[in-house]
Amino acid sequence: MLQVARRLALTVMVSVVNLLFISMAAEAHFGDCTQEAYLLQFDGRLSGTGFTCEERLREAVVTEEGVRHIRLVHDLHVGWALSPGALADYERGLRGAVEALRRIGPFRMDDVTILLIDGLPPREEGDGESFSNIAGSTGASDSECRIAIHLLASSRAIADAAYVVAHEIFHCVQFASLSSAQMSSSGEGTGAGGDWWIEGSADWFAGLSVSDREVLSRRVAAFDRVSATTPLYEMAYAASVFFFWLGDDQAPTAILPFLHQMASGSSAAAQQRAMRAALDADAWLTFAQAYLDQSIPYPDGSTLPSRPSEGETWRWTETRVETLSLDPFVLRRGWVEFDCGRWRSSGDPERAHAVRAAPGDWGPLPERLDTQAGDESRLRFVGFVARPAVLTLRLRGDLEAGCGTCGGLETTDACIVGAWTQSGGGPIAWMQRELEGLEIPHGERRNVIEVYRSDGSFWTGELTADLTFEALDDSRGGGEVHARRGGRWSAGDGRLNLCHDHVAVAGEITMTYPDGQKISGSIPTPSAPEVVSMEYSCTESSLETRLSIPGVAAPMDTQYRRSGDASGSAP
Repeated sequence: MLQVARRLALTVMVSVVNLLFISMAAEAHFGDCTQEAYLLQFDGRLSGTGFTCEERLREAVVTEEGVRHIRLVHDLHVGWALSPGALADYERGLRGAVEALRRIGPFRMDDVTILLIDGLPPREEGDGESFSNIAGSTGASDSECRIAIHLLASSRAIADAAYVVAHEIFHCVQFASLSSAQMSSSGEGTGAGGDWWIEGSADWFAGLSVSDREVLSRRVAAFDRVSATTPLYEMAYAASVFFFWLGDDQAPTAILPFLHQMASGSSAAAQQRAMRAALDADAWLTFAQAYLDQSIPYPDGSTLPSRPSEGETWRWTETRVETLSLDPFVLRRGWVEFDCGRWRSSGDPERAHAVRAAPGDWGPLPERLDTQAGDESRLRFVGFVARPAVLTLRLRGDLEAGCGTCGGLETTDACIVGAWTQSGGGPIAWMQRELEGLEIPHGERRNVIEVYRSDGSFWTGELTADLTFEALDDSRGGGEVHARRGGRWSAGDGRLNLCHDHVAVAGEITMTYPDGQKISGSIPTPSAPEVVSMEYSCTESSLETRLSIPGVAAPMDTQYRRSGDASGSAP
């Protein structure tokens, strides 16, 4: 910023010196308006019309290369010109543009002639930029930038006049400041090539020059309509919303340096490469966030009248993954909703998206949230990918504990509240004792920790179990399993009820058959019963559970010792 400020100060000082000592009588490079050949450069249909030039206004502008002039010209004999107020809006646009040029930093511009043409529409449909009952087109050559303003109605008060004049003057700045290849990337206002930055920045400059909002509000409404599905580089005037953000976020002096980095080719790939080089991914995402926050202002500080569409809603009622495809430079939006309960959530990859509560700051999906404890269950989502390829985003929500009673009981037992570590019994010991036709020579469970909280939720540590087994047909096998569980619990009348809202199992088993063949397979996550109910007994230091297994006479007994309180959170 310091270098930019110094360069701007130096440019201004050089221009002032030129103005005082060299260019006090700077000669403008205007064509001869009395010559029909000159007029035909604005519109060939002026031939034989008797158009007689009357210069209405001329203003000087200090540029990088010295003083330039902007003049406003119309037909001396046109009837509406005799009205004292007929040209007031054109003059306002010209003078507003002159003031705005002083705020944009170093720039180049040739002398500018604005020719008002009454009674002739644009030469063909789509020729020129249409604004209500006025249209403008700009061309540059021979050290002069020529702006033809076609008045499409006989009204003395032409709507959008000041806006159009300022918009077209900025095209003159673009022609002189940028390369011919960059300007040739234009799609002529169709939303192709460089239209998004050529027209979007010209609309921004018009907003910087005059306070008229009617046209700008239409641009904002257009962005509202298309931004959820259309890449920024396939827009035209609607892209002004981005430049309003950039001019506010980085100051008006940032616009031309940004434009200098834009592509010299019209292809989507060329536009994407230039956009990535001009702003980093975080800045593009910040723009998207500001739009959804409805916090982007006009240059005068008032807020854009944007109404972003809601987008999709992705709701989690159980543990699952939502897969989204984020297209390059498309402002994706939606809502992430979590059902009542305690959740863990994450986004993979972590870049190119953010969420926020309302109100709240943007950030990644919360690692943990508890909607029953008051955490926001509905989060605004924004995604913006500043790269050439589609990004596959996976949003994951893991339910640790839902809401509601477990097993029809609303009661818990204060004796059970706390952390417990297995001290004896358990499923491996039960299988070694009770299963027929299968021997388990070795089996061990490690890190068997169960935590019961007073709010009626429970979770386990991530236990590891490994075992080997042998069958009657001499096949044998073994493997290792990792598991974690969580959910709700209740207790009453000597029974402990567990409702599993979260079960995660990972592992692999390898079988070796008598003929030597080996087969390996991963262990799928089982579906837990809706309610697991077991008998229990509890003291200050010990807990024992007794689970009946259908079809087996002996229950599964498991003993625990108290190892802590329930103040910790699930891993």
